[in-house]
Amino acid sequence: MWMKKAGESLDRLRREKPIVHHITNFVTVHDCANAALAIGASPIMANHPDEVYEVVKLAKSLVINIGTLQPATVSAITVAVEEARKEGIPVVLDPVGIGVSRLRQETVRFVVQQGFPQIIKGNAGEISSLYRLLCENVEEYPIPYQEIKKERIGAIDSAVNIEEVKTMAVILAKKYKNIIAVTGEKDIVTDGDVVVRLHNGTSMLPKLTGTGCMTTTLVGAFMAVSSPLIAAIGGITCMSIAGEHAFRKVMKETDYGSFSMALQDSLGAMVSNILYEEGRIESERE
Repeated sequence: MWMKKAGESLDRLRREKPIVHHITNFVTVHDCANAALAIGASPIMANHPDEVYEVVKLAKSLVINIGTLQPATVSAITVAVEEARKEGIPVVLDPVGIGVSRLRQETVRFVVQQGFPQIIKGNAGEISSLYRLLCENVEEYPIPYQEIKKERIGAIDSAVNIEEVKTMAVILAKKYKNIIAVTGEKDIVTDGDVVVRLHNGTSMLPKLTGTGCMTTTLVGAFMAVSSPLIAAIGGITCMSIAGEHAFRKVMKETDYGSFSMALQDSLGAMVSNILYEEGRIESERE
């Protein structure tokens, strides 16, 4: 059922070519724009505070990535989120390195306090840091944030216990009534009631800078044409299957440049039948 809906969303995405507005990481902005184009969306990367309110109105979804915050970026996020709320435009947030600084934490806190985003997508370390930031009433939750190891809080690509992070993701999703997507060796997507585990992917993806940001872009593209839950499943699975295809073409774990080009090619070749036939997924109820 999930992959059928994701495939239908991919078909619609390629037909409609929705505008996806990005306020994103300047390290990976080029890769994200190409990923959006490859999957069928129309990316725009406006981040000046004086124009984002106009651009948001044109878009079908908004992607916010806090990987390289600047003063103007924070102002742009503030304006964009407020305008998205007025216009009813869905938002996906990538809390890149949220544990690294107070600025990143307060930026994320602001977005969440505005009633957004519909989707938060991060790796296990980022989601555990997000849990520590947002779940402050320790008596209310089964994993008090004091018990989360301190070294995790600054994690960007941190290895943590996936079942523990799944519990955190479920709690966050229930508390904020959104979708939490945890990426890693095994991906998890939850709305607080259903937990979906995604089993595609390759060890090459985390070795290439930008694949996490590109995945957020794909999720944002799917969100322009589908529900948040299907968007998270579809965007993550497209990246994971494309990674598998790209690695089969390259077949060497040291050919990063070749893998990068093959990854974009594989995203461009992604069709609904591939999702149906190759998507490996299981779900459970909390």
